[in-house]
Amino acid sequence: MAASEAAAALLTKYTVGYGYLHSSGEERFGSGTAVKVGGRLFLATVRHTVVTDPRSIFFVNKSEIVLKRINNLAIKRVFSQYVDVAAFELESDAVARIGGDVISIDQIHDAGTGNQNVKSHLVGYPSSYITPTDPVGIRGFYALSYGCETIESSRWPKRLQSCNQVDDLRDLLMDYNLDVINCGKALPIPPGMPSPAGMSGGGVWQRSEAVKTNQLWTACDLKLVGIQSTLFDELNFLKAIQIAHWAKLLADEYPELRAELEAHFPRIVDLPSNVQ
Repeated sequence: MAASEAAAALLTKYTVGYGYLHSSGEERFGSGTAVKVGGRLFLATVRHTVVTDPRSIFFVNKSEIVLKRINNLAIKRVFSQYVDVAAFELESDAVARIGGDVISIDQIHDAGTGNQNVKSHLVGYPSSYITPTDPVGIRGFYALSYGCETIESSRWPKRLQSCNQVDDLRDLLMDYNLDVINCGKALPIPPGMPSPAGMSGGGVWQRSEAVKTNQLWTACDLKLVGIQSTLFDELNFLKAIQIAHWAKLLADEYPELRAELEAHFPRIVDLPSNVQ
């Protein structure tokens, strides 16, 4: 329990919740992870949170001062033509202004379909955790850190594989069961597992190796391995996109970062180019 709480506290610092205006006129929410690459600041997220004007999105404030929204922190949005990943380039002080923190490229690990021998953590901001009586800020929007395990690709449902809904070169899968989360009276959120709507774009985190018997576990050893994308609700599975595809997007859209990204993620050289 102490280890999970330490992981949740750390990973929530790196996780950003944002709101945007959907084409339907409805306000919707997404999540992402703040990453610095080559001196630039990015938010790793999903393509399906479609934002026409990056500067129109607002960010959840993590500081003690509650603000309804903080706008004008995103400069640019790029997205993959092939998989459900996107990136916002942010102002250099964006994450500091909302009270969060940033990971470096060294805290990202290309784990493929995931390591089934270590615990995973999915972190994001469920829309159902917004309390209607408070502004969207530290006391009005709460993150969920969900402990889970990635599933070996040989155990993926055949019907998902047969229609190309999952691919072991692109995805990783996790269970998302309906076990009750009991927060007592600590948080004004509904009991039980929330709908993951709003958690799309949130990071999936793992250690790169299992903890050895004589080794001390620390939350700092967790690395970003995927970006949550889809819920197969009838099967209680969540699908995330392997982080290498997000690295490929950055390498294509920011050529000045390509050498650093390819050195850290050799696999992206063989992935389809996002630039036609």
